[in-house]
Amino acid sequence: MNIQRLFGSQRALKSVEDITEFEQRAAYFDGDPVIATKKGVNVLERGSQVQFMAEFQELLDFPQAPKLGVTGKLNPATASESEKRGESLFLGKAQCVACHQAPYYTDNLMHNLKAERFYKPRVIHGQGGRSH
Repeated sequence: MNIQRLFGSQRALKSVEDITEFEQRAAYFDGDPVIATKKGVNVLERGSQVQFMAEFQELLDFPQAPKLGVTGKLNPATASESEKRGESLFLGKAQCVACHQAPYYTDNLMHNLKAERFYKPRVIHGQGGRSH
């Protein structure tokens, strides 16, 4: 459960209450709360309206990756040759598994992967464009 909460959301929001509030206030409007306000924000009351969604969320689990066995290793009968080569690299030469062990493949930390190394930052709808 802790791993899901830490890594399960793109925005690293930790509860359905947080996600609901964020989405209602700005996310659907490219992060611009002014546009959200002009449209008419429907702010949900966390204690009653969102509580039922939160309780339901606690019942859910992420589905297992379809080609992985219970130990987190690829099932050779369903994996493609490319996937098998990737797993071999991950477990062998690249030594990714030294920090990212099965079945969750995490070291329980958040890392700045400096993804901006792989693309040129640009402004979209007045957002972004900054490189750090």
